[in-house]
Amino acid sequence: MLAPVIAIRGQIALMSLAATCGMAVAQCPGDLWRLTFSDEFEGTSLDTSTWSHETGRWPYNAELQYYQLANVSVQGGFLSITATRDNRFNPPYASARINTRTSFLQRYGRFEMRARLPRGQGIWPAFWLLPENTWPPEIDIMELLGHEPTRVHFTNHWGTSAAPLSQTSSFSGPDFSADFHTFACEWQPDRIDFFVDGVRRATNINGGIPSVPMYIILNVAVGGLWPGNPNASTPFPQQMVVDWVRAYELLEPTSVIANGGFESRGPTGQVPFFGWVRSGNAFTDGGVVRTGAASGKLFGNFTGGSNASWIAQDVLVTPGQTMAAVGWFHTAASDRMTGANVASMIVEWRTSANAVLSRTSVVAADATMPPGEWIRRSVAAEAPAGATRARLLIEFRQPAMAAGSVFFDDIQFGPITCPPCLSDFNGDGGIDGGDLEAFFDSWEAGSQEADINQDGGIDGADVGVFFNSWERSSC
Repeated sequence: MLAPVIAIRGQIALMSLAATCGMAVAQCPGDLWRLTFSDEFEGTSLDTSTWSHETGRWPYNAELQYYQLANVSVQGGFLSITATRDNRFNPPYASARINTRTSFLQRYGRFEMRARLPRGQGIWPAFWLLPENTWPPEIDIMELLGHEPTRVHFTNHWGTSAAPLSQTSSFSGPDFSADFHTFACEWQPDRIDFFVDGVRRATNINGGIPSVPMYIILNVAVGGLWPGNPNASTPFPQQMVVDWVRAYELLEPTSVIANGGFESRGPTGQVPFFGWVRSGNAFTDGGVVRTGAASGKLFGNFTGGSNASWIAQDVLVTPGQTMAAVGWFHTAASDRMTGANVASMIVEWRTSANAVLSRTSVVAADATMPPGEWIRRSVAAEAPAGATRARLLIEFRQPAMAAGSVFFDDIQFGPITCPPCLSDFNGDGGIDGGDLEAFFDSWEAGSQEADINQDGGIDGADVGVFFNSWERSSC
């Protein structure tokens, strides 16, 4: 290990000099997704402390390939899984399959991969999740049938092995074998959202959403009941080339606001936005909802000049307390956001005399928002000195007479505990070159604090997770 470590540390001085030009402040990640796993494939071989090889003939789905170590390679920052014709086997096909079963499992969260996919009749690449020692459940984040290189599939399986059930959907887009694309899922207790290139393409809501930790699998199968077998038109070799694989856990606040789903109308059943203060064009709506029976809706005026509509709710805080707001926002195709209209989710810090000390905001919706989607937004900030109250505002500003409205639902607001910031390794409140030096000192010494991914070992996987977080100045 010594030579690679010396090479790495030789680069730290240069990176530290660059980092001293500016320092990111360590805090809760703004989107509240905390990195828990990362492999950027920066080495010259597969990190076998992170990934396990599966070898031999896969006995299910009538697949034809023989999995072997030789069909995996890492070079130039990419992992390649190669499917080949190989006459040493009968049927004459070889490929590879790797997983994180012995190093990383997680229940719920975001799992994503950036990759260029193979193509051709009978070629079947996949990025998926399984639990230990049982099937089902299963989450297929991405599957592609090689004869349809412009279409990817998303599935979750549940039930029993004797009577499995599933929900499947797909997305048709570009030729996924021509360039790199990002495939992801956000797995929550009640749903799985599937994304391609950062846009939600499908949602599975069913009685079989998994609730057990699962590990990551990457493979390229050849043949099988679903894709069919290769034929004379199938070009070999075929590669799935992977730029990176990452996983995140979602940090959620302990919500202390009333009526975050807008279903309650108070003791008399007559008060829209019960628990909230409202101003302007603010209404509850039962026609466009994410969950439950109602959502909130804001829009501008039809005549006149610049105006704002909003709803707000106050909660008590103490200085130094971190608060987070999370909500889901939507603009309908029939009245989508246009012009310079903007909806924001804002946290205001106020004194006991109701003076505004400062505010932190995030754009929740504007004219760039795709219509018909429910998109999650979040904002987190620390209460400054003198703050006794935090006000959550959801605001719609209409600077001119552009059309459009915004819906919102499932709002949470409350205190949040930020885990230790991975990137701020020396704990000085900033993310800079000093953290690199501190991490590698600890890593070389084999100190337990260098076990960033908490898998019980101190190895290259920890370097990957730490450096990916540090490089992006995130926690």
